[in-house]
Amino acid sequence: MHSQQTSAFPPLAAAEVVTLRDAVMMVREAAVALQTAVDAAQQPLLRLNLREARDVLARRLEQLSPECSGGPGAQAASEATMLLVELDSVL
Repeated sequence: MHSQQTSAFPPLAAAEVVTLRDAVMMVREAAVALQTAVDAAQQPLLRLNLREARDVLARRLEQLSPECSGGPGAQAASEATMLLVELDSVL
């Protein structure tokens, strides 16, 4: 069964999806840190962290190979794109 999944979704594409999902998680963590910060002095640094995480996510999305265009790759790319749109409206 595992070999069938590998043939349908190449290992390189699976690795790219994991990397993209990690970048999404970094953005979400940075956003939560900014939203929950109590110390106003931390705001500029946390905002910078969020922008950097956003930029990493955008690069990962741009670097996706064509093998990621279906299944989990398409889902991860769609989630990443929606998150970028949301961030761009507030940053």
